[in-house]
Amino acid sequence: PSLFLLKEKFKGLVRSLILHRHVDTIDSNNFPYYPHVYSYTIHSIEAHSMNLNSFLLSHKNLRGLEIIKPRVEVSIDEFIPTLDSLTIDIEDLNEKTLFAARHIYNLKLGSSLHTIDPKIFV
Repeated sequence: PSLFLLKEKFKGLVRSLILHRHVDTIDSNNFPYYPHVYSYTIHSIEAHSMNLNSFLLSHKNLRGLEIIKPRVEVSIDEFIPTLDSLTIDIEDLNEKTLFAARHIYNLKLGSSLHTIDPKIFV
């Protein structure tokens, strides 16, 4: 959805938005900031790369991140203060996966999961 059109036409507030996209890169270009949204969840399918740093300055409403069947090793390597829900459908969960995600309230692991490194929960 065009951010320009939303600014021109929409004057309300959306309580919760979940945006589903097949994208090559999870970043703020493919998942833009919407100021009229209180709680924003990104749902990405089969992404090839991630740039979580691009969300830090603008996405003050990013509450959820759902990464389904990524084509890249998932590493939450940036602390996103508002992020409290994480869903990941990966084969191996290790220390690098949740490096900066120690504040997550809701962690949901998908059916592709084969191994969990026990050091994660120490």
